Amino acid sequence: MAPSNGQSVAIAVLLGCAGHAAIHVGYVGVASAREPTPGYPEAVIQWGVQAGETCDDIAAVLYGSSKHAALIQRYNRVACGPGTTLAEGLTLVLPAEVTSIPDAKLRSMHPDVRARPAGGAWSPAAQGMPLLTNSSVNTLDEGRADIEFVDRTRVLLAPNTLVVIYGTASRARVSKTPPAAVELADGEVKAALAALRGQSVEVAASGGGRVSASSRDTVVQRRGERTTVAVFDGKAGVTSGGLSVVVPKDHGTRFVGKAPPARPRPLPAPVEWTTADAAQIALAPEGLGVLSASWKPAPAAAGYRVEIARDAEFNDLLAREEVKPDVLSFRAEKMPAGAYFLRVRVVDREEYLGVGAVRRFHLVAARAAGGVVPAAQEITANPYGIIELTPSPALELSLDDGPFGPVPERIDLLQRAPRALRLRERGSAAAERGNDAATSLPVRYTKVGAVVSASRAGSTSTTSTTTPGGPALEARVELEGLAGVDVGRRVAPRLVAHLPGGVRSVALA
Repeated sequence: MAPSNGQSVAIAVLLGCAGHAAIHVGYVGVASAREPTPGYPEAVIQWGVQAGETCDDIAAVLYGSSKHAALIQRYNRVACGPGTTLAEGLTLVLPAEVTSIPDAKLRSMHPDVRARPAGGAWSPAAQGMPLLTNSSVNTLDEGRADIEFVDRTRVLLAPNTLVVIYGTASRARVSKTPPAAVELADGEVKAALAALRGQSVEVAASGGGRVSASSRDTVVQRRGERTTVAVFDGKAGVTSGGLSVVVPKDHGTRFVGKAPPARPRPLPAPVEWTTADAAQIALAPEGLGVLSASWKPAPAAAGYRVEIARDAEFNDLLAREEVKPDVLSFRAEKMPAGAYFLRVRVVDREEYLGVGAVRRFHLVAARAAGGVVPAAQEITANPYGIIELTPSPALELSLDDGPFGPVPERIDLLQRAPRALRLRERGSAAAERGNDAATSLPVRYTKVGAVVSASRAGSTSTTSTTTPGGPALEARVELEGLAGVDVGRRVAPRLVAHLPGGVRSVALA
């Protein structure tokens, strides 16, 4: 094995049965065994599976003994039972050497989450904490948790959920099926693969039953003895009572105890929004804005699940609430500026979750200054003011009917006096829709004026000028509509007097 430029290639020859030689080749791209490979907690290699190869074969070549075969499952959801061959041509990601690392970590969490090591006591959980085999995680009434395994599979826990972490590398090889990531004792989890590479997320139900989800979004609920599975992406195999069904996208099934799963049925259809806007864009005065949406009543709805998240996959969940069927609108106030995603699902009378209807929101921070007062859908502005915005890389802006471009930090109304700001999402889809994809925010200008009164010398005044051969002329000027404007710098007013001796111009203090 000869290292070159920080990389190496491992080639091994094993003698097979009956005198047949089997050549096993593993190709590796690792900087150093002492340095973790980017995106992994340790140095890893890639291994191309040859025909007839098993986990024992690979472990014997890489690690010197088949007793380390469980390491093959650390980053790969594959079956490693005795004598079980792997699919030819499959590319595996493997530890570069024999190591022991936590099976998962608590990637993120909200309050009311506790954890318990195997054989230990419950204690408050902490973000980033390692999770070892047979440890448990429990979300309470207000809790949510995001568990990420070393293979970057994620399992998201809803409130009031209890799961047991199953190991990958250290799990005993007693089955010809891939190991389960978690065992769901009660509550709800969302299984989400980091990437669909022909692998699956394995979820075991306490008391029997198993879900094998080749999916980025499969929800498994366990209430009492009943387990319900809803597939919103990819597909999932559900096994219970010795029978299995394959659940396609937008379908669901369930089983009770150890009974066989029901025949997959379609999930409730998405709700219909009352407005057609795919994305809503609004201003957030002083960085805080409002999200609101409404939808039409869905037939056979027993209620709705409403969720708000920072990402389109709804992994970074901010809020979730289940409401009664007569609630047909949503409103959230004092939301920080940024991008949000709102999803509404029907919950039918059989308690199946429906396919989500998703709406995007963008709140653009706008500061009230210099006579400019932004509101959610319009701007009241002094013609001498400046509109200050916080640019968003997801949006572009146009003044009136001009071309779209990046959102500027400042729009000087003294130089440009737009009647409206138009905002839209960046991308070809928005460009093709033209004006239909843009949100127009009208700019309403306040009135600005001056009241001038003049009198001969001796009267109260603020400005005076002298006529040739005559008494001084004193003038009073009252400016109107310039509250909050730096009059001296932005307006710089002057008094122009037409006198018998000519025109005089005087700067007003």
